[in-house]
Amino acid sequence: ERFDEAIEVTREAVALHPGVAKARYHLGLELAFAGRAHWDEALQEFETAQEIGFVKLLPTDIHNMETAYKEMLFAHVQDKDKDRVKRVAEQYKKINPDVAEDLDTVIELAERGEWETLKEAFRTRKEET
Repeated sequence: ERFDEAIEVTREAVALHPGVAKARYHLGLELAFAGRAHWDEALQEFETAQEIGFVKLLPTDIHNMETAYKEMLFAHVQDKDKDRVKRVAEQYKKINPDVAEDLDTVIELAERGEWETLKEAFRTRKEET
């Protein structure tokens, strides 16, 4: 739980080579797991990493990003934060097109303000896992 140190070291790695997608990905992870105060920046780092282009996303990389995206989505649904729900869902679709249809439904429900439906879906999903 030494998030501040991990973030600082990873920032130094990014500063050395800002065009390395894997370094951006790792910074995004450190930020995501450090807590909500860092989530907007984490999303930006994940987005930058995707724009730069990963040479190869390993299954563990995808799993880690999905874990971060799920946590963010759950929290943003609880907060009824439509804009952040949409932003996270759009990024999530890029790394896992298999869940794109489900994420489109999440976006649609958020846009319509159907927060109780979303909250129930997330509660049910958490219970299943």
